[in-house]
Amino acid sequence: MPSGWRSLLFLCILALILRLAYLAVMLNQVTPEQVMGLTSDTANYVTTAKGLLGLQALETQWILLFGPGYMVFLAGCFLLFGVGALPVMLIQILLSSVTCLLLYAFAKELTGSRAVGYGAALISATSFTAIAQSTILLSDTLFFFLFLTGNLLFLKGLRSGKRSSFVWSGLIIAAAVLTRAVGQFWPLTLIIFLGVLPMRYLDRTIFPSRRALFRRAIIAPLVALVIMGGWMVRNSVVHGMPVVAASGVHGLGRLTAYAQMQMDNCELGEVFATWAEEYKRERQCDTIPLRDWYAIVEHKARRMAAEHPWELAYYYFGRINVNITAANELYFHQLPRCKYTISAWLDRSHRIFLHYVIPLMTLGGFALLFKRRLWLPVLFLGLMYLLFFFLVGFGMWQGSRLFFPAQIAWSVVVSYLVVDLWPRWRAQRLVSPGLIDM
Repeated sequence: MPSGWRSLLFLCILALILRLAYLAVMLNQVTPEQVMGLTSDTANYVTTAKGLLGLQALETQWILLFGPGYMVFLAGCFLLFGVGALPVMLIQILLSSVTCLLLYAFAKELTGSRAVGYGAALISATSFTAIAQSTILLSDTLFFFLFLTGNLLFLKGLRSGKRSSFVWSGLIIAAAVLTRAVGQFWPLTLIIFLGVLPMRYLDRTIFPSRRALFRRAIIAPLVALVIMGGWMVRNSVVHGMPVVAASGVHGLGRLTAYAQMQMDNCELGEVFATWAEEYKRERQCDTIPLRDWYAIVEHKARRMAAEHPWELAYYYFGRINVNITAANELYFHQLPRCKYTISAWLDRSHRIFLHYVIPLMTLGGFALLFKRRLWLPVLFLGLMYLLFFFLVGFGMWQGSRLFFPAQIAWSVVVSYLVVDLWPRWRAQRLVSPGLIDM
């Protein structure tokens, strides 16, 4: 077996061992039955998956909120292996381990460097967030796998010009968006990317002009947009809300309520209760339909943006700062006996590693790519990083899982920087006085 394949196999096995070890420790502290409801989102996913199988009443509000992807995935697992958490977690562990190989291919496709691919794959294999998310019933692992696969196929299409690569890319990116709506703006971002990418990075025999590039490559975002549009039409007909998933409106409402909470010095629940009481008083009713609640959120958000734009912007960027440097917090649910020990370790690493090391290395990696005018990785990774950077401002109190999709971008950039600096650092070590004396 070639050494390159041995290295990849080692990384995949390393990822598998770390995730299985985490699962073993976790199942010594919580039961598989408890795993089915470790978080409120987990319980809602499981309930909806059972509803899809006809095992209980189907609550469609969670499909509207999250999108159908992960519920369908869970329902498929339950149908094949029975209703239980362990088969799902094992499948997710396998997906998370394979993701390391996909990230290697993705990084190599963008930079042309196997070493950068190995570095990005190593980051993915050892990521505490990736390990924890593979062993909990949440949509992050499946989304990461699908989103990365779809984008890898898009890059393969740019290399080969094959329409089939772009078709499959669009289909898989759409599946990722319907699994976790945080990716819903990416198809439009891909169109922007195609409009600004310098043509010299492409094979001119395949794409002789930008028009030729658009005629083929735009297949991917268009396929994704058509599928997303169809789901939006469905939600408009069924729920009166033309959205891919209502989680976006929910996030906007949380941010607006959080800003008002900070300004009024009250609790978040009090803000939502005030909104509800205002509605009930005006409409003379006791309950609020789901559609009307989201209409309330949109109204409050527009009013906050009009009356207190600077305050809203301040809290929005404050949430970005918190979320891009947040530590993994899922272990609180998964490893209750170890949470204080892990918390003490994370508290030290969080202040240094997440707040300074990773952001500075990411900035340095982008700067190096920019200096060398490697516009393909700069534009593709930069747009991906910025997309998730700005979207996390709408999230609250979910730890590192909010910014986790951006690991696709920053792991490649950080690996590129390390691969570039390593020979220089090693050369300096070899010529240092201490080594010469030896």
